[in-house]
Amino acid sequence: MPKKCKSTQDCLKATKFHSDMLETLLTCHAVLGNKRQDYGDDNFVKAAKVAGVLTGKKIEPMDVAACLVGIKFARYGNLTSNSKTPLHEPLKDTVIDGVNYVVLMERERQKSNAETRQEKETDT
Repeated sequence: MPKKCKSTQDCLKATKFHSDMLETLLTCHAVLGNKRQDYGDDNFVKAAKVAGVLTGKKIEPMDVAACLVGIKFARYGNLTSNSKTPLHEPLKDTVIDGVNYVVLMERERQKSNAETRQEKETDT
């Protein structure tokens, strides 16, 4: 229960919101695990290599993840910017994918930082 509520109704609303958010995060966790089983772990590394070949530029795995986050946010904006109900992708699916892409982007950032630290330690 939130610490300071102005009224019982405010506390109930906050509790419902937190409950809904927890349900969404648990769904994100399950979806991420299921997709990991299907797709494996190194898709961002492979995608960065492919993108690098296609563009002739060095593309990092985190860059790939950041692009996916950008696409999801753009799609979320498109889905929510008008009063129409999405026909082919529920808004909640877009939110779940967006949350998971942010988590995966952070994983790639941490991996990159760890590799940089390891390289610095090796050089010294």
